[in-house]
Amino acid sequence: MKKIIAITQRVERFNKYGELRDCLDQSWSAVAKKLNYELLPLPNNSNPKEIFSAFNLSGIILSGGNSISIDENNDEEDVSIQRDNFERELIRLSITQQIPLLGVCRGMQLINIYFGGSIVKINDHVNVNHDIKINLKNKYNNLITNVNSYHNWGITTPSLSSEFLPFAIATDGTIEGFVHRNHKVGGIMWHPERGEFDAITQEIIKNLLDD
Repeated sequence: MKKIIAITQRVERFNKYGELRDCLDQSWSAVAKKLNYELLPLPNNSNPKEIFSAFNLSGIILSGGNSISIDENNDEEDVSIQRDNFERELIRLSITQQIPLLGVCRGMQLINIYFGGSIVKINDHVNVNHDIKINLKNKYNNLITNVNSYHNWGITTPSLSSEFLPFAIATDGTIEGFVHRNHKVGGIMWHPERGEFDAITQEIIKNLLDD
C-alpha cells in the first residue's frame, strides 16, 4: 500500500473571477510516483485537525510558492497569511503526532521561522542552478551536486534555528538543507518537482519521510 503524503499548495488570486485558488505543480505527481507515494493536496482553508483525523498520513510536504508574511514582505502581492497560519498549524500537529515533515524552499524557510530562526535577503538565487555540498548521515562526504534555485530569501548560519543541523550548503555559504536535531523534520531549498528528479534528492526525501 502506498504511503499517503499530504502536500500544501500555493495561493493565487484571480481578480478577474474574484477567486482565491490553491495551486500545485502537476510535476509533483511524477515525484510522488518515483517515491511510491500517494499525494494528498491540502486546501489552505481546511482544518488541519480534521485532516489529521480523517487520513492516515505518513508524511507532510510544505511546498514552495508565496512570500512569507514577514514585515519586509507584507506589501508583496503573493503573501497569504491564510496559508502561513495553515502551515504553522500543520507543523505543530506534525510534531505532536510525530508525522515526518519536509519543507521545500518556502516550506523550509517557514519551518526555520517556526523554530525561532529567520530568513534573510540573498542575491543570485532566482532561476539559476548552482552547486551545493552535501554531508548526509556519513553516506555523502562533501559530495558536490548541482541544484535549481528559485528564491530571493534564504537561511544563513546566523539565521538558522539552533534546533537544526545543516546538511547541504551552497557555495555562497547559504544553507540549502537541514534536519531537526530531535524530530523527523527537515527542509531543502531546491525544487525536486522542477527539472530532473535525481537519485540524491530522492534519497534525501525518502530518508526523511520514510520510517
